[in-house]
Amino acid sequence: MRTINVREIAGSNLVSRPTAKDLLDFVKNTGTPEVVLDFSGVEFASRSFADEFYNLFHLNTERGFKFTMINVPVDIDAMLKAVASTQDGSGKDKGVDANIYRPKDMNDLDACFSTLLI
Repeated sequence: MRTINVREIAGSNLVSRPTAKDLLDFVKNTGTPEVVLDFSGVEFASRSFADEFYNLFHLNTERGFKFTMINVPVDIDAMLKAVASTQDGSGKDKGVDANIYRPKDMNDLDACFSTLLI
């Protein structure tokens, strides 16, 4: 098992989807089937990064490795959990009020707004 310091590979501010892809590429290139991602020194992770990280690391069944995370800052852990809670494929946030309207496209949104006009 190899420990990879995320800050050394991707920086202390994880702000973009390509950063998650670069991290995955680095992990794949180690050739190690099990890795530990050490988030020591990472200060920020954007929702974009967290979403792509989740999609690449949690949903990519062809990745060929297992990973665990250590030293994840509380706010980054919260961001990763928030993203994970929206990834059930239904298009709806888990645990969110069922009365939230989610339009299918712009025409659907326009039709919804037209019902609000007096």
